[in-house]
Amino acid sequence: MRKKPRPSRRKSLYYHDDHTKGRALRKADIAQDVAQQFNKKFQFTAPAGGDENDEKDPVLPPLESVFASREVYQVESLQKVKRALNKVKSRLNDFEISDWHQHTRRRSSLQPILSELRNRVRAEFVTQAFAKLYECVAAYELVPQLKNHEFYSVHLCEAPGAFITGLNHYLKLNRGGDMMQWRWFANTLNPYYEGNCLGNMIADDRFILHTMDSWCFGADYTGDIMRKENLAEIVRRSKEFPMINLVTADGSIDCLDVPEAQEEHVSKLHLAEALTALKILTPEGCFILKMFTFFEHSSVDLLYLLYVCFRELHVFKPATSKPGNSEVYVIAKYFRKPEGLDAYLDRMFDHLDSKGSMFDLKDIPTAFVERVRDCADFFMMHQQEVIEHNIYYYRKEDRNEDDRLDMFRKRMCEAFFDRYKIKQIRRSEAILHGVDVSGNGAVNINPRDSYGTYNERSLLSMTGGDERLNILRDKLDVMYESKPRFMPRAKLSDRSLASSRSSFQIIQLCCGKSIRRILSSKFVMISYVRFLSEVTDAVISLIPQGEETAPLFTLDRSSYTLSIDIKAYAAFPSYDLFEKQLFRYLLECITDLPLQEGVNHLVVENWLLLTQFSVGLVFFLKTYVFEHVERALGNKLRFSCLKPDGIDSLRYLNETIQMEQNGCTEGRSVLGIVPAYVLFDGNFYYAVINYNNDVCLDYCAVLLEEKWEEPTKPKI
Repeated sequence: MRKKPRPSRRKSLYYHDDHTKGRALRKADIAQDVAQQFNKKFQFTAPAGGDENDEKDPVLPPLESVFASREVYQVESLQKVKRALNKVKSRLNDFEISDWHQHTRRRSSLQPILSELRNRVRAEFVTQAFAKLYECVAAYELVPQLKNHEFYSVHLCEAPGAFITGLNHYLKLNRGGDMMQWRWFANTLNPYYEGNCLGNMIADDRFILHTMDSWCFGADYTGDIMRKENLAEIVRRSKEFPMINLVTADGSIDCLDVPEAQEEHVSKLHLAEALTALKILTPEGCFILKMFTFFEHSSVDLLYLLYVCFRELHVFKPATSKPGNSEVYVIAKYFRKPEGLDAYLDRMFDHLDSKGSMFDLKDIPTAFVERVRDCADFFMMHQQEVIEHNIYYYRKEDRNEDDRLDMFRKRMCEAFFDRYKIKQIRRSEAILHGVDVSGNGAVNINPRDSYGTYNERSLLSMTGGDERLNILRDKLDVMYESKPRFMPRAKLSDRSLASSRSSFQIIQLCCGKSIRRILSSKFVMISYVRFLSEVTDAVISLIPQGEETAPLFTLDRSSYTLSIDIKAYAAFPSYDLFEKQLFRYLLECITDLPLQEGVNHLVVENWLLLTQFSVGLVFFLKTYVFEHVERALGNKLRFSCLKPDGIDSLRYLNETIQMEQNGCTEGRSVLGIVPAYVLFDGNFYYAVINYNNDVCLDYCAVLLEEKWEEPTKPKI
């Protein structure tokens, strides 16, 4: 195999020499630097075949050898490259992460390109992912000239959805416009399933909410592609298309606190994405897979699997990918589906959690392993130079460097549009007609947030006891002072368009994996639910073990107030069981209302509305059971003026839930009672967020101040 040359250590964009500081770079140097950003490419050359001196066609190892051992192998030449990169990355450990990200964004050429895409091209739902996908498809011609103008794609781990809008723009601009018949569906960790971990999930649902019918969250509603039942559901849905021409997989896991082990953390996810793609692709189809470094056995194995299954295998770092990170895209072209592949895929998925290597190193050609080493070294050197350059200019004033960066960003933007010829498409060709998911009316109120240095976060994770509680109390004080308000005039009583439908029409149950613990929520700020989890983790070990005596709910009949015990939150054995028990208690209280002389209201205190089920229940109560709902002092919701048919509507809801729940298999439950879009319509949604933000912080305050002298674990 012909070796690809290593990137030269010339005086380039990522090189600094004190002797040349202040000297303006020639335009030719800038042009060379720009060209380099579009040429971060590596190809695993496929064997030609036919000549006795050529390599034989690559083959998979014997089926029985796949995941046969619990041992793992290491390639020393790859470990050497890994150590070199980690040595440079470790220099970032004391940098405050939000400050560092701001610094690297200022030095990046990405923002001018995105600004042009949004403002001049006016593309739909432009994010960095939009630009990266467009580069991948255009640079490698992944969509052939279509004779029948039909194209079918599946997008894995896709949230928030910009790969889809980017592909749409490319197809409409380059492959037939109105003549193009394109169908797609996507999978991702479900942002509406509150048991999904925030670190693994993109919570931005601005595009998803308007395209819900095209998303596949699997059999258990989690969207977790690493569960076999969800893989089966994706395969089943793919069969609704006559073919699958392209699969994209953009998944990742938050490795902020383990940067040195990113590859190991994401390896099983990448394998699951690849196995899914190989299950559903049509011969000659293409696959785009986001990966990172290639130092470990898992990456060598996966690359070899793809090398065997496709006629071309490339690795590409788009110019619009952040140059200082390890992100690359594996471009696999022309699926050839080796004989017996399905049996391999089934065995691989069954052993997804195996601790051992998928293949034995002796079964992988030595020449291929050497190419992996060359590839890893090639991209590592590019990344290393960028990091070193960014470190050098961190908090440093240099006017010559600023001028050079301005010129470089301008040339990069020009080169991007000259190379890919991106122009406007008609508004009617957008996926969403008349809906601006990037505008002020569709703000993502839950962006990912990071803070502190790596060393500070590591120290905090090892801190326990009173010291950790004190740190959390200080953080709580800051959060109280900076608490945001969204649409302050929004009220829970505000009506939505769905309110005109009858109670029988609005009920639409969704079922899935039971939620044991709240890890995310679309109905509160992400930082708040994350903080609540931190507080819960800190106090749960302090709860004395013993007799479970604390009542979960208490009813004050003098004011007809149902109170939920905040102190019990940390010890809920199952949030799903708690919600269902609360629903039954509410049903009993409301059913008794006509029997209570002079009482025509119900007050619920400390009800934290974090799930679709809870928010849907409040929506149902305020729309079909009571005439009014309002917030009252002390974290109270007051439902008043029982409707004449309110109890009948509530009983019908209960019967429907019970019937559905009885049909659920073990481990599954009813997770929602009305369509998700109903809960995000109008001011009601913002009123819920403002209410939850307040109650969530009050929950944290109570949990942090509780002395835990008595057993408080609730009985459910």
